[in-house]
Amino acid sequence: MDATHEAVVARGAALALGVSVETLMTQSTGRQGGSASSLAKAVIGPLRASDITATRAQHPTALLVSLSNDARARPPGVAFVGLGPHESVGRILEYAERRGVRRFSVLGDQSDWSRACTDAAATLAPRLDLDLATSTLVEPFDMTPSDYRELRSVDAVLIPPGGAALKHLAAPLAADGIQLLGTPQWGAGDAPIGGWRSGLDPARWRSLAARHEARFGIPASQLALLAHDAALVARAATSLDPAQIPRVRGATGDLEFEQSGAAWRGLAVLEVRADDHAVIEAASNI
Repeated sequence: MDATHEAVVARGAALALGVSVETLMTQSTGRQGGSASSLAKAVIGPLRASDITATRAQHPTALLVSLSNDARARPPGVAFVGLGPHESVGRILEYAERRGVRRFSVLGDQSDWSRACTDAAATLAPRLDLDLATSTLVEPFDMTPSDYRELRSVDAVLIPPGGAALKHLAAPLAADGIQLLGTPQWGAGDAPIGGWRSGLDPARWRSLAARHEARFGIPASQLALLAHDAALVARAATSLDPAQIPRVRGATGDLEFEQSGAAWRGLAVLEVRADDHAVIEAASNI
């Protein structure tokens, strides 16, 4: 984790633990692994799943509370507080089904996130009585008009990534009025107006964001919110088994952990509008 990310994590964790950033950084036992720890028994981090092996070697007896959303490796003794693909995709598909979507496709880029979301969609579609017509992972800027022909025959298209990939992939479908579905990766400025996405409910994190800005003079990023909740998880943990962590009421939701270490928190559904992303269905655990 670079210095900028480490500072963001430290600020969020400090708010959760009621200590100063300086105190937290001084007590940190995980700086080399790209993390900050709130307790000797737990390490907040690492940010990326690819750093877990190195961090585990440095802290063999600590619970790692990773900010990653990638729990596919399922190493023991790791709790993942990132917004994972199964909950992100499941929430938006469940909502879309209730709004009349029956047949959908997935269109993503070559990122690990799109791959994980595509796998999640394939697993979840039969459970939700949805027909997954096609799953396509492409280089976004290589798409041609003919590549969109089959996508225009479905009720909705799920586009997992955000940023430039989302903007490029979504434009032709949005122009045709196809209902687009997304994940928490969709950010301001790139998301198609009228699209539905899963994401954190502002009703949960607005208070913490105000505290963060009052204390540090800058808005709280999603990474800071996750770091805050990771610190609460670290404090609540009593063993290396994520499934034994009691429910943690955090700024991003009420976190509960599977045996794999993946967190479920209850996500909202938001609609992309010209000036913001507005909640159209609140998180179920508000």
